[in-house]
Amino acid sequence: MKFGINIIVLCLLTMAISSCHKQKYEYGALTDTRDGKTYKTVEFANHEWMAENLRYEGNIEMGTEYDSVAPRRYCPNGSQSAVEERGYLYNWKAAMNGAEASDEKPSGVQGVCPDGWHLPSMSEWKSLKDELGDDSEYMKEFTLPTAGAYNGAFINYGNRLYFWSSSEADSANAYFCTMYELDYNVTNVAEKGIGVSVRCVKN
Repeated sequence: MKFGINIIVLCLLTMAISSCHKQKYEYGALTDTRDGKTYKTVEFANHEWMAENLRYEGNIEMGTEYDSVAPRRYCPNGSQSAVEERGYLYNWKAAMNGAEASDEKPSGVQGVCPDGWHLPSMSEWKSLKDELGDDSEYMKEFTLPTAGAYNGAFINYGNRLYFWSSSEADSANAYFCTMYELDYNVTNVAEKGIGVSVRCVKN
């Protein structure tokens, strides 16, 4: 009997620990005062992140081909109907909106982000990785649906999600983050003309 009680207690403790670990993050909301668009937000380690990809148009021209010189935005997979759910893909010029590169934490770079928010540096993406750990459930909540990228052709639509950082590798390349389930890489470098998604962090 005592053995049976111990098993029950052990099971209850396991369930309690699992429940604490798997509790859902509570979502907030952000309204971009520039265009009235709204986004889900979520707090990780006392920092509030957008939980959806940016859909801001502003005066950023829609790209029709690869461009590393002028600010450009692209529809995921070339489909305007995908923008509402997956946001735009921006080249680095558009994401930075004329700001200087930064790897500070916080970056201090508003870039294309709403007022009161900023484009995260690689240091901030690394901090987020530490917070999420290896939990694929939370990773899915934060990254789906995936928007892919544009490098002259649309790639990995529905398969991978890429995010710009404010951190520069050199004059032609910048750092970006790749996320999908347990795939989280914060050491990627890409040409600044590539179009990827943007997420912002509250100041």
